[in-house]
Amino acid sequence: MRHLFLAILLTVYSAANELFAKKSFTIDSLEITATVMSDGNLQVIEKRTYRFKGGFSYAYRSFPKNQGVEFGGFEIFEDGEAYRLEEGEKPSTFVIEDKEKETLVGWSFTAKNESRTFEIRYQVANLVKRHEDIAELYFQFIGKEWKVSQSNVTVILQLFEDMASDEIYHWLHGPGHAFSTLLEDGSIKIVAPKVPRRSFLEIRALYPESWFDGVPSTGMAMLDSIKTEEAVLAEKANQKRLDAIQKEKEKEAQKQVANWLTPLIFFILLMWSVQIHFKYRKRYPKVSAPSKPQMNPPSDFHPAFYSLMRYNTQMYREIQSNLLYLAHLGAIKMEDRDESENPKKRSNKKVFWVLEKSRMRALESKLSTFDKKFIEFIFGTLAKGKDEISIYQFQKANSKWTKFQSEYYKLLRDEAKVFQFWDEESKKGTNLGIIPGLLSSLMIVPAVYYFGPTALFLLVLPFIAFILCATTTSRTKQWHDELPYWVSYSKSLKLAAKKGADLSLDKENISIHLVYAILFGLGKNNIENILGRMSANDFAAYLPWYVILISNNQTNPNPSAIASQMSQSLGTVMSSSGGFGGGASFGGGGGVSAGGGGAR
Repeated sequence: MRHLFLAILLTVYSAANELFAKKSFTIDSLEITATVMSDGNLQVIEKRTYRFKGGFSYAYRSFPKNQGVEFGGFEIFEDGEAYRLEEGEKPSTFVIEDKEKETLVGWSFTAKNESRTFEIRYQVANLVKRHEDIAELYFQFIGKEWKVSQSNVTVILQLFEDMASDEIYHWLHGPGHAFSTLLEDGSIKIVAPKVPRRSFLEIRALYPESWFDGVPSTGMAMLDSIKTEEAVLAEKANQKRLDAIQKEKEKEAQKQVANWLTPLIFFILLMWSVQIHFKYRKRYPKVSAPSKPQMNPPSDFHPAFYSLMRYNTQMYREIQSNLLYLAHLGAIKMEDRDESENPKKRSNKKVFWVLEKSRMRALESKLSTFDKKFIEFIFGTLAKGKDEISIYQFQKANSKWTKFQSEYYKLLRDEAKVFQFWDEESKKGTNLGIIPGLLSSLMIVPAVYYFGPTALFLLVLPFIAFILCATTTSRTKQWHDELPYWVSYSKSLKLAAKKGADLSLDKENISIHLVYAILFGLGKNNIENILGRMSANDFAAYLPWYVILISNNQTNPNPSAIASQMSQSLGTVMSSSGGFGGGASFGGGGGVSAGGGGAR
């Protein structure tokens, strides 16, 4: 009887455990291939890998109904086998439900504690809008409707045929770690390690309107307004990234735990911070801004040192600007060998960076260690010992840049010490000021434990302590006095790079202006605006490092082509939204959504 009772108990327990076991699913991989057709439609293939915990028999995708845009042509595949369109919920079948606000596509299967990959195919009709000056595609490949995160996301947005062109623009919106690249055939590749639940991933791509003759035109010129809108989103995204970094630092300080604290200890720590701040912070007479705009760099130090002088940290644009600086010095040159008659078929395989060995020998004593390391990396590692490397080879070397960056920035910081940008005594004060700031942060949790939520007002004290600590580090007098001139130069260059700006730049220094334009965060369109103010003869005189071979069908340098070739070279290691391609901006959300999905 006892054994029977135990058997029944175990059976009931097993059944209850099975019944109440929490089941769930994740999407561990998502590969999307989308083809833009000449009629303005989009053909999409999604390969979704679901990892099921527990038993599942049904999954679905929802497609919202949008005015003017229609989803259709639905098909479901698994392991190359097509599912049948059939009512009911038999395995290997799917159904299409037409609802008021959306279309549901559901498919049936049997899965338990396993991974399954399903292929969902569909067509998006009337997606491309043809304007007077461009054709626009604005689409969310992942909509906010998804209640689960999606990992290892790769999207290829390709054209109906290879249409490489300098006239293709694109902007990516979504998680900050998502990244996009314009490929040589005109395709756009998007990679996102993870798209969180209730988030979206969308692309806005602009193509020449002549490629979509069959699509009715809106009659409006939209290129400039779209560029302006995306520039605003990019600026907000960069600020949001900086804010996120700052908030993360503050959270880490606030998470510290201590035994106990009292308001008196907080006050003592605060007074300690004040004492350190006023003892170590250097104070110099205020330097007024220059009366006239500063139109040239105030110092002739290596441009890569600028961010260390200005912000006491690198801004990760130094490598990109260093490439142009080496060209400015004459150590390398860019050769445009493209002989394509059709500008849409231009190939970055025929644009090269070439090492000037004789000039290198003359510059040997003037080049920094990180300059030499950079040249060795380009022509030794990437070009495998050759004296030239195509932009195409640059783009293929993504994985090698990461290792090089750490070596480069170590050498950069070591050499910057010679300039003594920042006062060493004030740095000592900053380090000492961290102590009272950290101690006061550590006291917060015990204070709340003993005194309740009202003690949270004490958070203002460690905040003040860290502000005092952060503002203790001071520049040396030389660089304190020179800073206003750098601020003026930065503002002047940004203003001069705007379309139609009246402020003119010294053409003799146009090469170094391009170097600092990258450092100041200016994008491809700004570079094109700067170059657009030069005549054909100016390029030969003031940009001798840019060479068009005689065999090339181009007769004169093209500012747009040069800006595009620079962007393709620098885009491999640059992350800026819209300008040189790269990182996703956090804004957007205006694209047509591809909907969400789920499983049960």
